[in-house]
Amino acid sequence: MPKKREPFEDDGRTIADMSAVENPSTSLLGRLPRRNRDKSETPEAGSEPLTKRQSRMAIGGALLAALLIGGVFIVGGAIAIAVMLAIWT
Repeated sequence: MPKKREPFEDDGRTIADMSAVENPSTSLLGRLPRRNRDKSETPEAGSEPLTKRQSRMAIGGALLAALLIGGVFIVGGAIAIAVMLAIWT
């Protein structure tokens, strides 16, 4: 038979005084540095369309990066399997 939980009773001890802690969402935002830039200084996203060559280069670079990362995982998995086979056989 499981024990019944006794109701919580506050004994008045303080483990950590949290009275000086502010709401983290407001205190953090107050400390962040703010930059005021004129809109004329920052280019808008997509203000200049990419040429066909630039688009192909961007897509090719992204695919190459993905293939390299995938290749590292495949080679790492193959090495792990080879080590496990060498240990267990």
